[in-house]
Amino acid sequence: MAVIAYVMGTFVLFGFLYWNLSTWEVGRFRSLLELQALGISAYLEGQKNLSLEDKAYNQAYRLSVSGLFERDGSYAQGNLHEIPSSLLLDGKAHLILDPNVRSKRGFATQTLFVGTRLPDQRILVIGRETPEVAVLEEAVKRVFMEGVFPFSLVALMIGAFSSRKMSGRLRAAQQQLDEIKRGALHERLTISNSNDELDSLAHSVNEMLAQLEAAMHELEHVGNNIAHDLRTPLGRVRAHLEQVQSDFVLPLEAQGRIEQALNNLDQSLNATTALLRVAHFEAGSTDTHFSEFDVSEMLQELVELYQPAAECKAIELVVRNETEEFARGDRDLLLEAFANLIDNAVKFTPERGMVEIRVMSTLQGPIVEIHDSGPGIPANQRNQVFKRFYRSRETRHAAGSGLGLTLVAAIIRLHGFEVEIKDADRGCAFLVQLFRRTR
Repeated sequence: MAVIAYVMGTFVLFGFLYWNLSTWEVGRFRSLLELQALGISAYLEGQKNLSLEDKAYNQAYRLSVSGLFERDGSYAQGNLHEIPSSLLLDGKAHLILDPNVRSKRGFATQTLFVGTRLPDQRILVIGRETPEVAVLEEAVKRVFMEGVFPFSLVALMIGAFSSRKMSGRLRAAQQQLDEIKRGALHERLTISNSNDELDSLAHSVNEMLAQLEAAMHELEHVGNNIAHDLRTPLGRVRAHLEQVQSDFVLPLEAQGRIEQALNNLDQSLNATTALLRVAHFEAGSTDTHFSEFDVSEMLQELVELYQPAAECKAIELVVRNETEEFARGDRDLLLEAFANLIDNAVKFTPERGMVEIRVMSTLQGPIVEIHDSGPGIPANQRNQVFKRFYRSRETRHAAGSGLGLTLVAAIIRLHGFEVEIKDADRGCAFLVQLFRRTR
């Protein structure tokens, strides 16, 4: 844009200079011709035999054309045989552009005319071509074509190249920022060797990302340590409560309180266990056993496992296979990930609803879609649900630790696969790609 503005400004300035110079030159000719008309009029007063075709006369006044006409406008003498139709007989110079006006020289250039009536009512018309203006115009055209235009063309080409290069860098930076927004804090903006403002900005952003990544890792490390340190005392408390249950005969109310305490302890232990497992998966330090396995067979096992829970709510739980599909990964871990997804689908689908599991085939590999008829997940929360302990207002009443989808995302990322929540007419639809995307 700056280059275009500069080129347009150059054109405007060049045009203004040409207009100003040509206007000044024509104005100079106007003043000169009007003075000449006054002088010739005074000379012709009372003279009837002066020949306006005299070369010495025309050369002396540097006139291109001149003519003397009778009172009625009929031709009398001179090399101008007709009064220009648009000429005012006011003694002022006028630029005549009438193509019908001709002289012996053919009016090859613009011509200024002055028409005036003599005291005896005869009409004097003199004209002067303006070759100087034509020369100026030719010089301006030559400078424009040989200087301004090539320079502007080169400037536009350089500007277009620079703009395209900058646009490419900005697009790449935007793609990297999109990856960072999706949680890839390890991603960094590319820094070129241009040492320009964009490189300076990218350097500052990278420093900020490095600090943010370090802070997030430290926060997760603290959380993992807390979870690890809580497991032992929680386990001891549970063991003591179980020992009290077995060693003493307690009132029914006390037994109920102990059962409730044991359930709460189990929930806390499950949360700490899930948190530690997420940490192991995200660190990539877990032992995985990758092998080829039948995706449809694994999903059918899960449907049979959750069928009783679905029947209690009159939910239709089905698997639809387009073809027999195989994937490569740790079957046990992926079984756990899909179990969490199906468990959530059954949990949040209302009675007489439906949970449909589809296995689709693509050129890269299989894709599994789990679609339920529940309340769904708003678009502005879809990136949040995979974070640790995140629970929306609509799901806070349900049992759980808020780590199920976090565990799913960690297992999927461990395999290099992808999981996303897509738009659905009703309910929620999870899409899991069981292949590594080529980049």
